[in-house]
Amino acid sequence: MYEDIITLMIVLLPAVIAWAVPKLRKRNGNWLISLKIVPLGIIVLFMVDKIINGIYRWRCEYHLTNVANLSSGIRTAIILGSALLTVILAGFLINRKYRAEKKFNPLPSILLFFPSLIAVSILNFFISLAVFNFNDHQDEWHCVYLPRENGDGLVFEQQSIHPFLAEYNYRLRFVRDRESTYQQLFVNYGGRTHFNLYRLKDGRILFRDKDWDYIVDRVKQQAFRLEHLDDHLYMAQVPDENIDSWSGPYEKDGKIVMDMGKHTVPAEDVTGILDGMEYYGCITDRFYSSSEKAEHKITKTRERQ
Repeated sequence: MYEDIITLMIVLLPAVIAWAVPKLRKRNGNWLISLKIVPLGIIVLFMVDKIINGIYRWRCEYHLTNVANLSSGIRTAIILGSALLTVILAGFLINRKYRAEKKFNPLPSILLFFPSLIAVSILNFFISLAVFNFNDHQDEWHCVYLPRENGDGLVFEQQSIHPFLAEYNYRLRFVRDRESTYQQLFVNYGGRTHFNLYRLKDGRILFRDKDWDYIVDRVKQQAFRLEHLDDHLYMAQVPDENIDSWSGPYEKDGKIVMDMGKHTVPAEDVTGILDGMEYYGCITDRFYSSSEKAEHKITKTRERQ
């Protein structure tokens, strides 16, 4: 968000100068008109792109599913067409308003538009890197919608926490009667997102990635972490907060517990709960059912006892 605002302010600067300086304002050769109107076309391109993205996200959220999006060809045609049409129409309007002797030729503006767009894209990338640590990214969660069950929705959400490395915040969103309940998961400090999902015999879902195993209870709207100790499998509820430290299961005061952040959470022996589980699908860029994408073996980054 911040990077886009800064970029567009810089993009407008040549046009502002061209309109602010009296001598330049009154001169209306084709190349000077291009300097005044190409920034407007680039801004329209940015805005149309944001509008298309916003409509798509709204439709997904309304239906709680990843709805079909425009093809890349149609999307590009709409975005570029809107920008170029704006440039051409603005050029004719300026030419007519100032009654220039020569008719407006849109070719110089079109020729200037494309290298300007490339330059602005590069500029936006570097500005994004510069402001990344100052941006809270509150609205930049990528949503993956799982199939609804009994009218309830389950959404896996990820948020980039590094400007170019694959590091993400993860959370789940349970949706019931259009009310959302959030459950944070552990941070992924390195590696592209890939979860295998399995349906347990009791209806709950196992989320498994390279770092963690979670049991997700859609009815209770809770997530539980799974860990082994002495050939037993233990489950403990994940606190809904940022967790910067943890431990495996251990005995304390005669009970098995796990440490997660500031909390010492009681653990339940659930040995055998994974028996008979069935592959349900996977999460990468979106949710893929078992019929869409075959099970891919998950290799854990480390063994935890």
